[in-house]
Amino acid sequence: MKAGIAALCWLVAVNGPGTVGSSTTAAIPANQAGSPRAQSRLEEVRAAMGGAEALASIKSLRLRGTLRGRNVSARPDTKDPAFILQRVRISLLLPDHYLRETEFVSLPFPGNRLGFAGQRALGGSADIEPHREAFGYLVLALLMETEAAFPFALRGVEGDTLEFKDPYGIDVLVDLDPAAGLPRRIRYETRVRALGGALTGKRLAVESEVADYKRVGNVLVPHRLTTFRSGALNSELRFDLIEVNPPLTAADFRRPADPPVSRFGEPRLAEPESRVVWATRPPHPSGP
Repeated sequence: MKAGIAALCWLVAVNGPGTVGSSTTAAIPANQAGSPRAQSRLEEVRAAMGGAEALASIKSLRLRGTLRGRNVSARPDTKDPAFILQRVRISLLLPDHYLRETEFVSLPFPGNRLGFAGQRALGGSADIEPHREAFGYLVLALLMETEAAFPFALRGVEGDTLEFKDPYGIDVLVDLDPAAGLPRRIRYETRVRALGGALTGKRLAVESEVADYKRVGNVLVPHRLTTFRSGALNSELRFDLIEVNPPLTAADFRRPADPPVSRFGEPRLAEPESRVVWATRPPHPSGP
């Protein structure tokens, strides 16, 4: 029980309280007309990343790396906030398939398998809105993609900052590197939820630093995303492998049928480098 609570606390820390529970995405059309100057600046950013045509040709991504997240169950006055390391693999099939599979590196907790395929959840809660939000901000950071399942509406530009609205009507600011012309930071507020899923009416400031650009095929893609919540370091996602247009299909976004069991009595990675199985505790041999 304690292990399950600790794992849930860590999950909320990494995904943020805005990812717990249910909600309904507001219907805001993608890319409502911003100023011509803002549209021109967005085109310049995409050109710096490899060109609008090259970015538009990307229909799928497979990413592999490590996720270092803060454990919110640690004492608040500790000097070491107890960061926990996970292996992570993310599969994206635009515009509306997202799967994030993770495994704890050194703790006896089950991995997580979260995401959505169209209107169907792939893990955790049946509500897909939290997964859409995570997916939307991820593809915005990786590809400046604004028209996928979680769209962003371009509103304007101020200096080296592009201004968007997300589907909830929340302001999203993308700060640009004035020399390279590439995104370097995304700022917004996430809606805070209680563990039970209810919105609290509060918002939490989020900043995601976008860094370590490397060429993958014909485009530049960031390989490190560092997230701060209310000014405190929350998580760091590092990719050691990014595949552009791997042969993903809808069949790759489904629930495994028969999860293997670890010695801790929990499902775990059957193939540590490739997939995470469904994180459901099997019946104990000796009974409930």
